[in-house]
Amino acid sequence: MGHRITSGWLALGLAAMFLSATGAFFLVLCRLPGITTCSTQGFATLLVYHVDFAVLVWFLAMAGAFLSVTGPNGPLQGVALLLAWGGAFALLLAPAQGGATPILANYFPVLANGLFLGGMVAMGAGTLLLVVDRLLQGSMVPGILAASLALLCALIAFAVAALALPGPIGAPQTFESLFWAGGHLLQNGHVLLLAALWLWLYRQEVPEFQPPRFLGPLFMVALLPSVSGLFLDHTDPALHTQWMRWGSWWVVPGVVWVLVAEWRRKGWDTPYAWLSVLLLGVGLAMGTVVKEQTLLVPAHYHGTVGAVTLGYMGLARQLLADPEEKSHTLDRWQPWLFAGGVLLLVVGLAVAGFSGLPRKTPGIEHAWEGAARLGMLLAGCGGLLSTASGLLFVVRQVPRWWRMQAGRSGGLLALTALAVAAIAAVIEIWPHPATVTTLSAPAAPPQTEQTELQRRFEQGAVMLHAKEYEHAMTAFHWVLKQAPKLPEAHVNMGFALLGLGRAKAAEDFFRGAIELNPYRANAYYGLAQALEEQKDLRGALGAMRAFIHLTKAEDPFLPKARSALWEWENQLKTPPEESKAPPEEPKTPTE
Repeated sequence: MGHRITSGWLALGLAAMFLSATGAFFLVLCRLPGITTCSTQGFATLLVYHVDFAVLVWFLAMAGAFLSVTGPNGPLQGVALLLAWGGAFALLLAPAQGGATPILANYFPVLANGLFLGGMVAMGAGTLLLVVDRLLQGSMVPGILAASLALLCALIAFAVAALALPGPIGAPQTFESLFWAGGHLLQNGHVLLLAALWLWLYRQEVPEFQPPRFLGPLFMVALLPSVSGLFLDHTDPALHTQWMRWGSWWVVPGVVWVLVAEWRRKGWDTPYAWLSVLLLGVGLAMGTVVKEQTLLVPAHYHGTVGAVTLGYMGLARQLLADPEEKSHTLDRWQPWLFAGGVLLLVVGLAVAGFSGLPRKTPGIEHAWEGAARLGMLLAGCGGLLSTASGLLFVVRQVPRWWRMQAGRSGGLLALTALAVAAIAAVIEIWPHPATVTTLSAPAAPPQTEQTELQRRFEQGAVMLHAKEYEHAMTAFHWVLKQAPKLPEAHVNMGFALLGLGRAKAAEDFFRGAIELNPYRANAYYGLAQALEEQKDLRGALGAMRAFIHLTKAEDPFLPKARSALWEWENQLKTPPEESKAPPEEPKTPTE
């Protein structure tokens, strides 16, 4: 059974890698300067499939392959595999159901219909059974034990967040609440799995290798952020970000130190592991400089996700290795091409992110100037290279997987097909949650509250345009008490505070609106004005570039935004005493 289970996980992983890399190829084309044929809706749908098949299906499949090959497999492993396959098929078939609006939530973007969400539930259930089976079977080295417990903590966090949702899943903000805490804990689990995988790969080359005893307690210490993360406020984005930023890498230096010592003593030529170490270091370093919703965020997670992906590629290559097969040039170069492509992608995204380009949006040519244009060109080249090498990996491994079956996979494939059909039927007849018709729609309050909420919001907008800033603040304060996740209210409260000369407080509200909805163009406009008032011209430049990037060509504030960009760039090039200008009253491009 063990061979068939591992084979099934590998097959799912290779299929997911192929789909994710194909989606990434078209995403890169949408981002390249000069190519603007991709609509926002099409870009968002591609992004959903690329991300989910990369960090949900591929990661789960390869984690399943790793756990199945490192110990005994119980009956739950087979059920977990079938659930994973069924969930993957449900994700693929979701657009056929209709109502598949893409929602770009952090960690796991989704298509908001029942089939897609049911597929994600099936994948989560498969992960749970995989981990529980491995824990019940025992015989686990400390690294795999810690990683399994970390994955279990992430699943608990997802369940707690789901139970705490105020209503049915539907609005974009509910997905942020659902995935935020568990997504951060899941990140820690995959880092622990990766560290354990490095040690396992070395042991395949040097069978007599025994990890030093201090690594066992170190893995248990590295588990603490996952366990303690369960007790953090799952609705506080900043808390989980900081907790994982400084707590997800504790075991890495110890494992790397052991591997370097072994390399010096015996030598070890395994590029999948060493390049994975490099990418993880780059990704973690990028995470320490992320401050806004710019392309610095994907620069960070492409580094870390690329590291885990490369490690899992090494696992697949090891499991599918044929001692009688001669080494091929393509196999030797593939990990180097992938790592080089990811590094170029990360550097390019970082350069564009420092220039203020927002994440999760397709390219618009007028926003690509100077360093931003260079960054996107580097990211495009790196994305194409890493995508091509990912597809090369799949092409090279599929024949090896097929030869490994030797006619033994028919039963597994038949059971998988039956499971897929059963899961699809259950999901189709199950009551579907409410779908979403817009990326920025807030959760709707009851009708009586909605009427009063609308009246107070409109009252505040009138006061804001009349420059009655104190009265506007009063109205929007009431609105925010009733609907704290309404991004428009955060934006208008920011403009009211700007009118009163409270730039720092205004900045906080504009950033809050951007956290709730990174597409809110006028939030970037207000943020730019708030940062200008605080003499942070570089920050203001980045925010205003984001506004220009997101706003429509006919927006009346677009000429003013470009004029401000030109003025601020000139001020940064001239001494301060030559660039003084009388302050302007804040303008308010409200909804």
